Amino acid sequence: MIYLIWKKEGFEKDFLSLIATYLIRILNRPNEDHLWFLYALMGLYLFTPILRLYLQKASQQEQFYYLGVWFFFATIVFFLAEFTPIKIGIYYQYLSGYVGYFLFGHFARNFNMQKKHRVIAWIIFAFGLALTITGMWYCKKYEIKSFYFEDYLSANVTLMSCAFFILLKDLHISDSLYKFIAPLNRASFGIYLVHIMVMAELYRTGGPLSDLTKMGHELYMVPALGISVFLISLFIILALQKIPFLKRIVP
Repeated sequence: MIYLIWKKEGFEKDFLSLIATYLIRILNRPNEDHLWFLYALMGLYLFTPILRLYLQKASQQEQFYYLGVWFFFATIVFFLAEFTPIKIGIYYQYLSGYVGYFLFGHFARNFNMQKKHRVIAWIIFAFGLALTITGMWYCKKYEIKSFYFEDYLSANVTLMSCAFFILLKDLHISDSLYKFIAPLNRASFGIYLVHIMVMAELYRTGGPLSDLTKMGHELYMVPALGISVFLISLFIILALQKIPFLKRIVP
């Protein structure tokens, strides 16, 4: 609702009509693209009781089988549909989507990771990263209108995400580093929610930093712009968390 107010959508309506419009919009779809994951999470949480029953009975091998089938239908079939004339006629919707990530988190948490598994994870992550860079470069060079290599359910992103999860799973964090990270962690969700407004206001045409988007090579300008948005968003959230009333509702 904050995003609708920020955009001043529906302000010409009376109060009750405005609230009804906002509620319908919120139920219908995310009001900003970066909120997509909230709707995905709601669907996963509704499915969790059923998934919990499956996990109570399924062996590790059966869970691994499901993850393999999920990876094939969620990423490989997606690739074939995007870049080849091959279409899979099997009804596989219940085997795709974000439920595989959900299940993988459970599987990896209970799997006895050894040093060799972390080495394999590093190799898979590097391969996924190289595939992402190469695929995006290829699509741009040959003007292929596809966002496959940027999609969260592409093979390259899935491999990178799962491998990175494994690498972080048993990562040891020192007390000094934890003291630095903890405040950032508490503010992370708020930063995520507010950063889109920061970007829109700062980099819009005529905005304070609009010219920065045209300066320098994207190799260093993209990280620089990302860091600047992060720091400004962090400052906003930390400031709001200091206000007595707002600190109870600001994530």
